Amino acid sequence: MRLQDHVEVELKLTVVSEDPDFVLDRIAQLGRVGPYAFGPAVDHHLHDIYWDLPDSSLRAQHLSIRLRQIDDRLVFTAKGGTSSDGGLFRRYELEVPATVENWHDLKRVFRDEGVGLRDGDAGGGPADWLTASGLIVTQDRATRRTVRYGYLVDSDEAAVEMALDRTQFRFGELTREYREIEIEQIDPDASLSEIGAELVTMFPGQLELSTMGKYSRGLLIERGLRAAGHLST
Repeated sequence: MRLQDHVEVELKLTVVSEDPDFVLDRIAQLGRVGPYAFGPAVDHHLHDIYWDLPDSSLRAQHLSIRLRQIDDRLVFTAKGGTSSDGGLFRRYELEVPATVENWHDLKRVFRDEGVGLRDGDAGGGPADWLTASGLIVTQDRATRRTVRYGYLVDSDEAAVEMALDRTQFRFGELTREYREIEIEQIDPDASLSEIGAELVTMFPGQLELSTMGKYSRGLLIERGLRAAGHLST
């Protein structure tokens, strides 16, 4: 198991409309965007918890570990090597079911990346295994994700996955809302930029190419809250 063997490519759009949910509702009903016809919308509920070492050494090496609940499933996600240009993000991403065996494998992945985690006790559940390895929670967020798959004409194979995300960042008793569109490449020849450009044209002044992922966005919001005195340091 190696992080570099798994590459994810996706385009991110931030919803900047005064009524972002209305924009997402409209996009959820579009039959076509550019050359792609989109299938029916399906909702999923995500709960994401990000972890790092107390000295932030994972983030310093452009790595992250996430424990995600997707409806009733738990998965681990390791990420690294992110690059972005014009809203298009490329990164290594490895996602596996949250079993103790997979957690041991992921610890070896991080060791290969130069990050040592404690062996710890494998008792309890996934969050206990991460804590026992010396990790602490750095972000907690919940998302209602509406997923649609896009197809080229005369093709039965999905070329792209479009996720319409209504995210709530949680900072203790405080929460902040964020709306984003993620378009993931399934077919390596799919043109994500073409879809993004079409959506920006269809919704002028309401969508912008994202400059950062959700994890970085949440950390930025948290820093702003701390600077304003809304969170204790």
